[in-house]
Amino acid sequence: MLAATKHTLHLKKLAILAKQNVNNQLSLKRKKDIFFTDKHYLALLLLISLFCTFAEGGGYVANWFGNLPKGDTLLDQLEKFKEEEILDQFQRLFERQFRSIFQTRWRKPKVILAIDMTDKPTYSRWKKTNRNIVGGKPKASTCHFFRFATVQIADKKNPITLYAMHCKKGNTSLS
Repeated sequence: MLAATKHTLHLKKLAILAKQNVNNQLSLKRKKDIFFTDKHYLALLLLISLFCTFAEGGGYVANWFGNLPKGDTLLDQLEKFKEEEILDQFQRLFERQFRSIFQTRWRKPKVILAIDMTDKPTYSRWKKTNRNIVGGKPKASTCHFFRFATVQIADKKNPITLYAMHCKKGNTSLS
């Protein structure tokens, strides 16, 4: 029980930090706030990313935290953006966070570079035809995965993801 409460406290701290540091630097293309404001949509986005829940699971998790919009309305808001606009917003956010972490130090920090491959299981019916789904060692009752490569730097306190890339069937080997 003690470990569960520590884990819960850690998740709450992460959610508060993300809300304070990330959500106030992002914006949506909304003309008016009738029932939900930008902060409601960004809180839902935070919950979905924090708990890795999508589709029906996102609505289920959002119900735990009070009155938040449904996933479909969030998707409607996000579809107003072009891919370049989203990338620009997150690039500016990343640059601000990177500067705030590493700029206030007297000497250059010692960091390590980590390249990691992560497999996320999928049970899609299009696993044989979809180029984004790769095969692998059986895990979680499936042999089909979405594979992501990430490049991170880390010092004693701050791991920062520099780049994340989705690997397709042709470029999944590490060589």
